[in-house]
Amino acid sequence: MAVPLTGGPAVEKSAAALPSDGPPDPPAAPVNILLVDDQPANLLALEAMLQGLGQTLLQASSGREALKCLLAHEVAVVLLDVEMPEMDGFETAALIRQRDKSRHTPIIFLTAADTSHTDAVRGYGVGAVDYLVKPVVPEFVISTPLLLLPLMMLRAAAVAPMVLFVAPTASTTPQVLATE
Repeated sequence: MAVPLTGGPAVEKSAAALPSDGPPDPPAAPVNILLVDDQPANLLALEAMLQGLGQTLLQASSGREALKCLLAHEVAVVLLDVEMPEMDGFETAALIRQRDKSRHTPIIFLTAADTSHTDAVRGYGVGAVDYLVKPVVPEFVISTPLLLLPLMMLRAAAVAPMVLFVAPTASTTPQVLATE
């Protein structure tokens, strides 16, 4: 299945890009995923890639629309185009981070403009959790939000997430510790 996005050629969906058992199952209760791009064709392509997750897909065609949407809705993940007129993705992300309610909302940047590391570093600097270059690999667009959705559901349920980490001991055998 080819999924074209403006700014690059179509990308063939490849089953080899995913582990043999596929991505994890989406959460049971739907959450909102905000798609932000000034190109209607890109919004349509993103929607086609993500509709199988069973989540509510909200769309905005500008940074201003995205900010209005975030005022009206609790959003689990934002997929944000970098190059947009009036307010680019970096400015939009900085404003998203200024608001308490959306300060910790994961942002995934999408761009066709620059494949250098400079913009990616800038994106991570304003709080991105991922930075994807168009043409995008559909499995990456699907997998990243899918991995973040359970965290959003925990936050929405006001449940303190359990943090697991590995700590070396004197014998250098790792131990799994849990904190709440």
